[in-house]
Amino acid sequence: MLKELLPTLRLKIMNVGCKEDGSNWLYKAVNSPFSRLYLVTEGMTTTTHHGQTFEVSAGQLHIVPCFTLADYFCPEHFKYYYVHFTARMEGDLDLFNLGEFKYLLDAPPGSADRLKRIHELIPGCEIPV
Repeated sequence: MLKELLPTLRLKIMNVGCKEDGSNWLYKAVNSPFSRLYLVTEGMTTTTHHGQTFEVSAGQLHIVPCFTLADYFCPEHFKYYYVHFTARMEGDLDLFNLGEFKYLLDAPPGSADRLKRIHELIPGCEIPV
């Protein structure tokens, strides 16, 4: 099914930016209508969703799919790139609702440079403070 629907994939970037946060990054039971991609470049943070706790360290990518109940916590400090996006296919299906995915993985080399470039190409797309 995924193979048939993949050609109809529509990605929409809503926000992209680079931030630093600390122990104030504490959110419970967040459920967003968009997916979140984080690339941690310094420090570490923790998210909990899908019955798992993910410790996200520098050099790792983490995805939180849309409509996922998630908790966010940072014990000290971390710096990260974020992308908020939708990934819809024919019939308004969300990509991440079509199967199991790895939500945490080591970032491929050059990922931070690519996200930095996307951030530069879409100015003003950060989340307002």
